[in-house]
Amino acid sequence: MKKIVITRMQQIETLKEYTEAFLFGIKGLSVNIIDPISLNELKTLLEKYPKKEFFVSLNKNMHNEDLLVLRETLKELNELPISGIFFYDASLLKIKKEENFSFPLFWAAEHLTTNFNTITFFEKNGVSGTFLSSDITLREIIEIRNNTKGSLIVPIFGYQSMMVSRRHLLNNYLNAFELKNSSKNFYIEKEGKRYPIFDTQEGTFVYSNAVLNAVEEYEMFENEKIDYVLFDSTHIEESIFLSIMKEVKEKKYVEADKIIKEKILNQDKGFLYQETIYKVKR
Repeated sequence: MKKIVITRMQQIETLKEYTEAFLFGIKGLSVNIIDPISLNELKTLLEKYPKKEFFVSLNKNMHNEDLLVLRETLKELNELPISGIFFYDASLLKIKKEENFSFPLFWAAEHLTTNFNTITFFEKNGVSGTFLSSDITLREIIEIRNNTKGSLIVPIFGYQSMMVSRRHLLNNYLNAFELKNSSKNFYIEKEGKRYPIFDTQEGTFVYSNAVLNAVEEYEMFENEKIDYVLFDSTHIEESIFLSIMKEVKEKKYVEADKIIKEKILNQDKGFLYQETIYKVKR
């Protein structure tokens, strides 16, 4: 089982010894990625770190005006030694078939990748793997593994995406009430919980109140033949993230868990041991 890390370009040098793979987004075509890069920057990384796997996330919900740029981007990516492309919008699958591209596609629809029937459907249509939702239980992850053939990627550490809006909700709010944007960090507070919210060129992103911490389950996922686990450094202090990855590299999962619990007070197991139940309040 291999580790995939979402991080910034400048942090690769310090993290390269502790992970086998990195995931980056491409500017204008990605969401929920800490540091989207250009194709030229990606080419530089591939040349500098030839022994590492690089995945590319093109997980934006594509619009008509994106399709031409998307097709040209895929043509360039098809000529590069990348390990795969994460996608949300089915247009990528269609374009790959039309152009007969050879790169592997990984279905990464976040809250939709929850059952083996749909995953099997995508596998039959040329998809190589799936980035599983953080909304499902450990039992469901194992069930999916036992009923699918493609590669599976499981998120085990980091803030989880809750919502993406194409509209600039945060900036619109600040402008409407003539508030100064003097802080780098903003939160939505509700029922005693604080949810990080960020506004970027691609819109507004809202993240989970707690950091997902399933590091203790690392060996369990490995035994269940999960192909990759994903560590997301988004909004995590660099020194803390590095210390966690060091312990994981040494297979000291209990020690890594202790660091997380000591340094990140608001963390939990997500839905690994409890079913996701949403209720509409009236």
